[in-house]
Amino acid sequence: MKFRYFLTLSIIFFATLPSLSIDKETIIDSLRKELKLAKNPDDSITILYNMYDLSSRSRKGAIGRQIFYTAGRLGRTDVQLDIIRNNTSLYITSDSIINGYVDLVRKMPDSEDKRETLAYIDITYNSNRIRIMPESKRQEVLQEFIREYSKNPGIDMYDQVRRLYKLCVFLGASSQGDLYVEYLTKLGNLIDQLPYENSEVLRNMYLVQKAMIETDNDQHAKAVASDKRLLEVIKHLKDRYVSQGRLYRNYDVNEYVCYRRLLGNYAALTPKDIDEYYNCILNLVTSNPDIRKDFEENRRAEIYYLIATKRYKEAMPLLKKYIDKPQNSIFKRKLLKFYTIAAKATGDKDALLAATTAYNTQLEDYISLQAAEKYKELQIIYDVNNLKAEKTQAELDRHSSTHTLHNRILVISLIAMGILTLLLIVTGRLYLKNKRSVKNLAKSQERLQAEKKNLLRTQQDLIIAKDQAESISRLKTQFIQNVRHEILTPLNGIVGFSQLIADSVPAERQDEMSRYTDIITENSDQLVSLLADALDISMIDAGEMPINLQLWSLSDICRTCVDNVKHRTAPGVNMTFVDPGDKFKLLTDRVRTEKILTNYLNNAAKFTEKGSITLTYNVLRSQRQVVFSVTDTGIGIPEAKHAVIFERFEKLNNSTPGTGLGLHICQLSARLLGGIAKVDPEYRTGARFLFIHPLKDASAAAQGTDGTL
Repeated sequence: MKFRYFLTLSIIFFATLPSLSIDKETIIDSLRKELKLAKNPDDSITILYNMYDLSSRSRKGAIGRQIFYTAGRLGRTDVQLDIIRNNTSLYITSDSIINGYVDLVRKMPDSEDKRETLAYIDITYNSNRIRIMPESKRQEVLQEFIREYSKNPGIDMYDQVRRLYKLCVFLGASSQGDLYVEYLTKLGNLIDQLPYENSEVLRNMYLVQKAMIETDNDQHAKAVASDKRLLEVIKHLKDRYVSQGRLYRNYDVNEYVCYRRLLGNYAALTPKDIDEYYNCILNLVTSNPDIRKDFEENRRAEIYYLIATKRYKEAMPLLKKYIDKPQNSIFKRKLLKFYTIAAKATGDKDALLAATTAYNTQLEDYISLQAAEKYKELQIIYDVNNLKAEKTQAELDRHSSTHTLHNRILVISLIAMGILTLLLIVTGRLYLKNKRSVKNLAKSQERLQAEKKNLLRTQQDLIIAKDQAESISRLKTQFIQNVRHEILTPLNGIVGFSQLIADSVPAERQDEMSRYTDIITENSDQLVSLLADALDISMIDAGEMPINLQLWSLSDICRTCVDNVKHRTAPGVNMTFVDPGDKFKLLTDRVRTEKILTNYLNNAAKFTEKGSITLTYNVLRSQRQVVFSVTDTGIGIPEAKHAVIFERFEKLNNSTPGTGLGLHICQLSARLLGGIAKVDPEYRTGARFLFIHPLKDASAAAQGTDGTL
């Protein structure tokens, strides 16, 4: 009875055609022109997705293939898997196309997204086959599948979900009894164990079916909870698609179905909830012509609302008019129940008699159907018990074999006991011989005990020394902090007063005094930088350097670093930031990342007398890395120095200003962030320093790269 909803509504949830009050063809023509002007494949994918969302069902296939091959050139398997899931519902009746999709997915690199897609294709395809299968054939296949599932419930989590989902489809086609509910509950628990971002498709299919079954069984509170979860998922999907530039992905129909079903379960809602959900329906009716047509043709949403708010007099005319409409046939039992309630409340005895009679007839048919389903369920349970009996017999046979094996082991053990007795006799003789050695061992033990005491004393001394070293390290850090604070104040005074002196001299000496002021300022900056480097190294060595991870724009970080260092370049040297333009946000500590890039840029400025210095980054999603690079046209780094350039106090030239701590701090900071600081050995025109930062999960989630619907 309820199986007719199973595939239909689950596919509707993931393949909804947008029904907006817009001229779709005009927008599609505009998008085609925009597609020709797209500068890169990423932009093309966004435009194609918008065309896909606006197109009719007959044209989606061709656009989907174009998206698939464009994503393939970029290595975007997440997009390829997403479009395969969308197109599966379009070609669900074509065995050759579905098998082709399965082959394509299996050739892709292993991932959670890949396993979910394989499970979704298998569930959707087999659900359609089960739906059109004759009842006799379905029962035969069900028994075979129960036998297969009992022996092998699945290898990994997605395989288990796939097999259990298929079993639930089989059971739902035959019965809605306790056995079906039991397996459906198992399926929900299994899906909840999957990663959320990689199981939305399966989770949503399950929630749609669960909400319908709970509604049909008058489990109002459970049905309301399921539909609220569905609405949360819809909101999450809408927000994510808007952030990805997909402006025409529309879920109005899905929201409308959820809100209407919620009103049908008004017994578990508060008056505030009832008004809120009905107002949401009215807003959708106003904005969406397809929903308005459905709302006016069956009026179920309005009837549910009037009954829920006890406006029975207003509900009576609607119930009389729409209760026998063909589109309301599968809901007739519920509508008759409401008709009975409204007639009784309004005192309409004739209507109450007619409604009660019709409702009783519906209940009789429903009870008969439930009895038939219960018989089928008992037959299934009987088959399951037979399988368990076969499994038990197999276990008994295995235990019998094990018993025989134990008897053989017992005989072997008796023989071994005899051999052991002989060994004991020999051992006794050896014992007498070895007894003499015990005395010598006792003396050796006394010596070892004495050595142990010495070792314990040494260990205690080492612990004390370690504590003292840690205390000294903390004192050192505090000392450097105090020195830095005490030096900064007079330094700032020196710089300020030198500037005042330069400003107060006659105009003809302004240039000369400005040069001196610049020298004082530059040397003060070097001294402050030296103290900051010493403090950083001290805190890192002591394990006291705090790391504050947040999502930061890489473009903002890079621009800040270039702006801070640009003034230190030699005349004629061009320092720039090449922005990839992807607006990527990285989960990182901004202070540490800027410290690394600033030191790289300072180092490049120091050794580049002409040419250019370039900062850029590259997001390698497949390798889960972000690679920053600072490239200059300076003197370069000898190959022999590549391995030691990041060591403490290491310098290319002792005559060059600096302490040799900058690159060492880069290496320490990179390690704190889980990354790597190194020289690019392939670059020969100058020097190129790389900072490889790991791509954390939160960074990927912020960009919407998971690939699910």
